[in-house]
Amino acid sequence: MNYYHKVKHFSFLEKIKIFKYSLGSLLANSIPKGLKHMYHFLQDLENQNIKIIRKNGFVEFLYPKTNNRISLKQNSSDSKVFEQILIQEEYKPVIELINKYNLPMQVMIDAGANVGFTTLYFKNHFSNLKIISLEPSLTVFERLKRNIQINSFKNIILYQKGLWSKSARLKADRTFRDGEDWAFRIVEAKESEDADIETLSINDIIYENGIDKIDFLKIDIEGSEKEVFNDLNSLNWLNLVQLLAIEIHDEFDCREHIEKILVDRGFELSYAGELTIGLSLKQI
Repeated sequence: MNYYHKVKHFSFLEKIKIFKYSLGSLLANSIPKGLKHMYHFLQDLENQNIKIIRKNGFVEFLYPKTNNRISLKQNSSDSKVFEQILIQEEYKPVIELINKYNLPMQVMIDAGANVGFTTLYFKNHFSNLKIISLEPSLTVFERLKRNIQINSFKNIILYQKGLWSKSARLKADRTFRDGEDWAFRIVEAKESEDADIETLSINDIIYENGIDKIDFLKIDIEGSEKEVFNDLNSLNWLNLVQLLAIEIHDEFDCREHIEKILVDRGFELSYAGELTIGLSLKQI
């Protein structure tokens, strides 16, 4: 049915209003989701009388709840990640588990750090925590560095690298989910393709930083968790992990495999939102 037949029973003025509504809907749908979310997010901050500084496509503000300075890229998924981590507190169940068992918190690995909000969240709860943060996207990594620097956090080590099970030729894949920065993932490159992503394995991180225990391991790496747990012979690092939280992306059909490995290694599993949380029963 064409547009004329849809509106032929309306008056002229009603047709004008319907046209305006249709045009407005088309324009609204053409706005990137990240930009749309950022607009509403900043409106909400201003309604809370939070002062926002805008410069060169970025916004910066002091977030009263945590007393952190926050830097976001305007046309990006940064506001969505901020909301998920610092407003909705996605990792609050992990904090509750730490407090319940009085777990020591000295070393954390933040794999898939994005722009640093999980790093900030845990640093706010455990000021002396050493955090090793990995983010493979160069543009996102620069925002990660900025959020760490403007808060003068110490004892944080940043790697512009992805987490993998071994050395490999990797490239960026921006076709995953909505294609925004928070869905940035890495895949193995073919021989004919450029490979510009560097990686580390958890064993590499342990060796480079002289770690003998990982108090908390966070993995949110957009499907690459399948590769991290793929080689059973390279998983001895699990013996050093006290607590972990993984976002398992079911598109890659690896949940059953990963959960079996964790249970077999003595982890008790629980679930909170998108997180699969594993507590090592050997360490409590």
